Amino acid sequence: MLDRPRYLGYRVQAAHGVLGIKEEPIMKATGRLIGLVLVLLAPVLLLYVTPGTALEWVNVTDERLLNADRDPSNWLTFYRTYNGWRYSPLSQVNRQTVQKLVPKWLFSLGEVGDQEGTPVVNNGIMVVTAGAPTLQRQRIFALDATTGTLLWKHEVTLPEDLPELARRIPRNRGAALYQDKVYFGTLDARLMALHAKTGELAWEKTIADKGEGYFVTMAPLAVKGKIILGISGPGEMGQRGFIEAFSADDGKSLWRTYVIPAPGEKGNDTWAGDTWKNGGGAVWLTGTYDPETNLLYFGTGNPAPWIAQMRPGANLWTNSSIALDVETGSIKWGYQHLANEGWDYDTAMEHLVMEVPKGNRWVKAVVQANKLGFVNIGCVYFATTPSTLVFYSFIEPCLVSRFFLQKPVSGGHEPEASRRMWPGDCVDTPGFHGTSNTHRNRH
Repeated sequence: MLDRPRYLGYRVQAAHGVLGIKEEPIMKATGRLIGLVLVLLAPVLLLYVTPGTALEWVNVTDERLLNADRDPSNWLTFYRTYNGWRYSPLSQVNRQTVQKLVPKWLFSLGEVGDQEGTPVVNNGIMVVTAGAPTLQRQRIFALDATTGTLLWKHEVTLPEDLPELARRIPRNRGAALYQDKVYFGTLDARLMALHAKTGELAWEKTIADKGEGYFVTMAPLAVKGKIILGISGPGEMGQRGFIEAFSADDGKSLWRTYVIPAPGEKGNDTWAGDTWKNGGGAVWLTGTYDPETNLLYFGTGNPAPWIAQMRPGANLWTNSSIALDVETGSIKWGYQHLANEGWDYDTAMEHLVMEVPKGNRWVKAVVQANKLGFVNIGCVYFATTPSTLVFYSFIEPCLVSRFFLQKPVSGGHEPEASRRMWPGDCVDTPGFHGTSNTHRNRH
């Protein structure tokens, strides 16, 4: 007999070869920002604020973030909860009422082009970031979630010498809330902290040299007084990807962990010579966090340069899932999905923390769907202790790519030698962005 769920009430089960949700209401997708406007569809509002009352900022404490699953009226972090589910238990919008939704208000973000920010909401105050297609400025707004009224706006002027890749994908995926501040990253590799009540600058921190190709697109993650984010750029530009934690109070760097190991670090022997120095491995998407193990989970991007023959070896920890100790940043375990990758099939997508059945017990796991051609779900890994990783899969992966061979023991993948691409070769399957697209925030 299986015990009761031990983690936020979420459990999954394999039924008829498909991953399903057990004894939970229907999933509701979060809203998306498309084109010029943010659209709130709500004849019956998802967020309820008593009419006539002034909106007041309520500090976003560690306790509130840890118990976000019990707080359906707020969306305090990128995924709503640390486990990455993006699930709301609210039931006013359902299969019967969804047809009654009509536009309630519109708010222009002031930029023509893609908008990928996930709004966060605290006590009726919505904070949303805008992309920067004009390459001149980045904006962040605080709005009344009920009416769309602007409460404050903060604008960051961007330099003319932005990294070339940042100019091609000038996006921002959102902000983090912690205590009385709002945090977001910029295309010139800065971390900004604003006073949540006014939008005025509290402090800013230059994370890396934009001249080396570094920039920030992810929404930061706030955990235990730390603001944690990964760097964009490496893999196409930049040297080595990294994840860094900053003090929420003053922006002081608390730790930095490079995705590409230096000499003397585990995995450096998977790089030939000095190729590790420019090994890539960007960290594009916000990580998830498990309070029980005190681990952060991140996916990493592709190695550099793209021509794999120029960097023989497995190239750890690119195209990998990695778990970091939140206090020190040390890598507790890693699992590489594809060694010596050469097609930009990076595995930077988010990891969902959940419990899965194995035999007659439930076991903690993280789940990632990535670009390698799996249907709906990539692989499931058991983190039975903070330093142990055991591979397990619900179903036989359904690969749509002919370029990979599955390893029979680990379940990982390696390039098929006869299918190795060389400069000048052409391929059209899967598509350039694979089956899970980092840039569109899709599972």
